[in-house]
Amino acid sequence: MSTYQVFYHTACKGFYGRALAAVQMLEEAGKPYECKEAGDFTAKAFAPPMIETPAGAKCGQTTAIAIVLGQELGYSPSDPAAFAKACQLVADSSDLFSDVSGGKDDERIKKWLQHFEDNLSGKFFCGDSLSFADFNCFMIFTGVSQMKAALMGGYPKVNAWIETMRALPSSEKLKATGVPFVPESMGGW
Repeated sequence: MSTYQVFYHTACKGFYGRALAAVQMLEEAGKPYECKEAGDFTAKAFAPPMIETPAGAKCGQTTAIAIVLGQELGYSPSDPAAFAKACQLVADSSDLFSDVSGGKDDERIKKWLQHFEDNLSGKFFCGDSLSFADFNCFMIFTGVSQMKAALMGGYPKVNAWIETMRALPSSEKLKATGVPFVPESMGGW
């Protein structure tokens, strides 16, 4: 197999949702990929998204997918400290999304937003180069920035980073497909 495969609801034709980070990394790296229905995945995973790579990796869970694709596509920091930071941030972003979607109070969400603000050490989360943390966090912040728009103004580094991520060729290409991040009933892009 020479093509990456991403397995998700509607084969990513109705919305990208939690497959956005994987698809965006593949687009940015210029790698061939196919989006398939979740039921076509042949390995074991609890829920989509899932991936299968030309190197033989098969996994689910957005955090694991980000790390695996980061390593295969060159978006994994080579420095052990930066790699550890990237791993922490993808887990942190999942926790942030759980807190936002779970209705946690705004004070807790502001603590998370400040945490991400404080972790932007350059143009991207691990310095001046894109990492898997940026793609995974962008997927999360695409939703969080809509759901908590009223809170976003106090975090200029996070907002500048979001704009940088939106301007990536991969973001532009995916947006041009007309497929929203989430269904229109949930806010679209």
